[in-house]
Amino acid sequence: MMNWIRVLEPLSEPLALFWVLLCLSMLWFLRRKRWSCALIQGVFVGLVYGIGSTPLATVLLGTLEGPYARAGLGDLPVGDAVVMLGGAHRPSRYDVFGVDLTAAADRIVTAVEMMRLRKAGALVLGGGGYEANGQKLADGPLLEKWFTTWRLPVTPLFTLEANADTHDEAVHFATLAKAHGWKRILLVTSAFHMKRAAATFRKAGVAVVPVACDFRVVGVSDESRGYFLLPRREGFEQLELYLHERVGWWFYAWRDWLVTDTSQPAATNPGGGAA
Repeated sequence: MMNWIRVLEPLSEPLALFWVLLCLSMLWFLRRKRWSCALIQGVFVGLVYGIGSTPLATVLLGTLEGPYARAGLGDLPVGDAVVMLGGAHRPSRYDVFGVDLTAAADRIVTAVEMMRLRKAGALVLGGGGYEANGQKLADGPLLEKWFTTWRLPVTPLFTLEANADTHDEAVHFATLAKAHGWKRILLVTSAFHMKRAAATFRKAGVAVVPVACDFRVVGVSDESRGYFLLPRREGFEQLELYLHERVGWWFYAWRDWLVTDTSQPAATNPGGGAA
């Protein structure tokens, strides 16, 4: 028996309501034989349905995540350092430890777990920055109080300065790695972001072993997949992530910020870019 509550649940979201209004508007134009207006409305109806009610966005995002799926962390080689890219947290004055975890918080869990498994001798936190008292501060140190209070196995711990993007993180980390003589790096970031991140670090001369996490579609429950009567926001969120990475790849390639040959999962020559 069809669960109509689940079927109609998206009507509580603005997207589904907007789509229903588009459908009604299209029918209104059709009834008055205003064919051109009805066609325009129909195009938008089809686009919203295709993105929000079909597996299209899931399949596209899966092409980015699939190559980095692994059964666990046990088979990872031991590296000199773990570097966790930013985006997993942000400052929040009234939350515990002054930190608000984002949808990418799996990056933190993965990085700490690798340190617990002694997969590397140091943890490096990347990330962007925020304004406080007229100063630009890096958001990596926001996690230090949490880690220290819970006595998590993350020492020695390093934090990068505030970064504008993944390219900045790669360049700043390369300088730190050179100073400490680190050769093999375990790179932690979201699976959909890993291809661009790994290529950017290789371009900066850092040999990385990709350790993907924060999988949004690959290996995740199939409950949100398939076809739906009403469009859902998940499809648009997945498409946004996919397009962000595709456009980001083209932009980084244009700026010569990445190694475009990603047939190998890791570089092996930290002194000279890609192997």
